[in-house]
Amino acid sequence: MKNNKHQFIQYILLVLIFCPIIALGQSYSEYDHNGITRQYILYKPVNLPQNAPLVFVLHGYTGNAVHARNAYGMNAVADANGFAVCYPQGTKDNNENTHWNARLKISTTDDIGFLSELAGHLQTEHSLNHDHTFVCGMSNGGFMSYTLACEASDVFSAIASVTGTMSGYTWNNCNPAKPIPILEIHGVDDETVPIDGSLVSYGGWGGAPHLDKVVEFWAEKNACTISDSVFLPESTHAYYYRGGINNNEVWYHKIDGWGHSWPGRNSTTGTNASELIWKFFKTVVDKPSSISDSTSRNSNTVSVYPNPTSSIINIITDAQTRSEYTLLNLLGQPVLKGTTDQGGSQLNIYQQPVGIYLLLVDGMVYRIVKTN
Repeated sequence: MKNNKHQFIQYILLVLIFCPIIALGQSYSEYDHNGITRQYILYKPVNLPQNAPLVFVLHGYTGNAVHARNAYGMNAVADANGFAVCYPQGTKDNNENTHWNARLKISTTDDIGFLSELAGHLQTEHSLNHDHTFVCGMSNGGFMSYTLACEASDVFSAIASVTGTMSGYTWNNCNPAKPIPILEIHGVDDETVPIDGSLVSYGGWGGAPHLDKVVEFWAEKNACTISDSVFLPESTHAYYYRGGINNNEVWYHKIDGWGHSWPGRNSTTGTNASELIWKFFKTVVDKPSSISDSTSRNSNTVSVYPNPTSSIINIITDAQTRSEYTLLNLLGQPVLKGTTDQGGSQLNIYQQPVGIYLLLVDGMVYRIVKTN
């Protein structure tokens, strides 16, 4: 771990010596997690307002935070759009390679805990938005982003993967607490993380299917009802799934003739990854602040999850009194009615048929998807 920290400091010194202008607006910091000192770079545009969004950018396997900051161009997008960027540094795996432990077999590092806790720390320390904190990453960073979507959707509001996919464990065990928007950018000719799902299972990397199927999985998780596609010259086939729970969207940019690389401003692919990632995250920023499909608002905060669900619906409210609820089928017929306990209750809809329902709680309306 000392060698990893020493290497990170060397990178910082080189940047400060040779690129002093780039270092403006940035801080090189440490955060202790589980007895391990972790490093990260935080970039804040000049005059960044309070409650601004926060975007995590995760480097690839064997990579580092400084390279991610220099290579991906996210700082310029942050300057133009007003959000903070965090570039965390991965630790060494069993083979002494920097990595993110996306439920892999090559490490015991708790990166889910580290990144989740670091997000909370930065939100508090720098007055950043708890509801607009996002994560994206290249390759292994994309793997980690998917793992966070499955296991930390209460922390991160959307994720984007560039040349990544889901690890075998994550694919087989993904059960997010609530639906989360997903963006995947991938080259058809990627030989490092093949788009067809043929990545070897060694180390826990492989196990997920073709990325077409991965994207379909997330579109279904979000209960998207609208899909369309467009060709972006010169080589991007873009697919958009919309109309999901809480108006969530799933985007997929599949690039012909492109390999294992971050498409930038000069890639001529039709995709500029950093600009596209922010455009995608902004669909979340521009939504109403409630996590629901509510058609009306009141002064109480109500959380309804998981959704979709096969059985239990949790209703959590900060109201000081009991709340009345009604579950309607699509014919408008009540199938469940009652009153929550103070603070919330659980509803069991296991016996209800598969389909879409409307849950009314204190004048708010939520669309609920009942699965098998």
